[in-house]
Amino acid sequence: MKFRDLKSISDADLGVKIVELEKELLKVNGQIAQGSGIKNTSQRRELKRSIAKIMTLTNQRKKSDSKISKKTAENKIKTVKETKNKN
Repeated sequence: MKFRDLKSISDADLGVKIVELEKELLKVNGQIAQGSGIKNTSQRRELKRSIAKIMTLTNQRKKSDSKISKKTAENKIKTVKETKNKN
């Protein structure tokens, strides 16, 4: 799963996707623990990387949202101070 493809997906859909990937990873880990061979040996690594990409994207979105809200709060404070100083 490419990172640029994930950027176009909404937060809610990313949450659903991460749950699906974690379930699949759990299933693959169980197969490995039981000793039954899996067809694609790199599947576990790919699942873990996909989960990490989604988590990275969600964290980036959260940080950018908090930065935006901080800036708007600072701007509101500045405008309030400016209006008080004018009076």
